[in-house]
Amino acid sequence: MIPLVETKGVSKHYGVFRALDDVSVAVAEGEFVSIVGPNGAGKTTLVNLLTGLLVPTKGEVRFKGNDIAGVGPVKLAERGMAR
Repeated sequence: MIPLVETKGVSKHYGVFRALDDVSVAVAEGEFVSIVGPNGAGKTTLVNLLTGLLVPTKGEVRFKGNDIAGVGPVKLAERGMAR
């Protein structure tokens, strides 16, 4: 079964600063997931990658099996995902 949304080995770097490093997560349709952590842990960066606002430095971001890295919110809404 293909996850509704997933990341595989996603990293996001800003120069030498690593906001995320090698994050993999898969969420099935109908599943509820929480992202928790202290300030600066990369929660917002992960959400921005999942919603197509950012392009990962490395790794894959997928929605319904299709690559959505950096697609942007308008095109994702047309595909059925809203932030």
